[in-house]
Amino acid sequence: MTISLLVCDVDGTLAPINRPPLPATVAALREFAARGVRLALASGKPVAYLSGFARALGLDASLIGENGAVLTFDPSFPTPVIFCPLSETQRGELAELRETLEREFGAALSFQPNQVCVTAFPYPDSGLTPRELYQCAVGLGLEEITLYEHADSLDCAPRGVDKGAALRRLAAELDVPLSETAAVGDGGNDLPMFPVAGVSVCVGANPELAAAATYAAATIGEALDWLRPRIG
Repeated sequence: MTISLLVCDVDGTLAPINRPPLPATVAALREFAARGVRLALASGKPVAYLSGFARALGLDASLIGENGAVLTFDPSFPTPVIFCPLSETQRGELAELRETLEREFGAALSFQPNQVCVTAFPYPDSGLTPRELYQCAVGLGLEEITLYEHADSLDCAPRGVDKGAALRRLAAELDVPLSETAAVGDGGNDLPMFPVAGVSVCVGANPELAAAATYAAATIGEALDWLRPRIG
């Protein structure tokens, strides 16, 4: 097969959480781009964060932010973005969720400056955990919200909004067949990309993700090495 579009998660995949990627990872991505592969970053982070990340690394990449809620085609900022349509029910449930988390946990957490979704981060010294946030959110019984629990945060996205749907739209906009796409990730919010992409690579030890992947790699370096001969 030929890989024409490579979509990579950021935190835990391209780079450790709150740390930069290894120089070898950046060099590999630049090599792929030089060989004609289109790059995309897919994350729960806002596109503003992803824009800075891409530009700092010298990568010309499309950006999938907030787990697929926001999509843009280049890392320049500000840049036009495509938002997913939300129903009134989804908007109301996102507002209720944020208000509840603020009321219950207040000064123990902060919120990511999203445009669509709700992402809550417990302060490291608060004793609050993402699991407690998750349990609180589940207790609300919201039917139109998908929850992604991470090591450092809780992502709350409208149901039907995910990285897989964003990958479909991005590939269509770039006129790239899905059979020529590759998805790389490490967590549950990356799982929706795997059945959509032509090939998928799990980085790390997530058993559910590894079971769904075309290939499971221990590190991002191993993942990119596996993909390299499948380019061009």
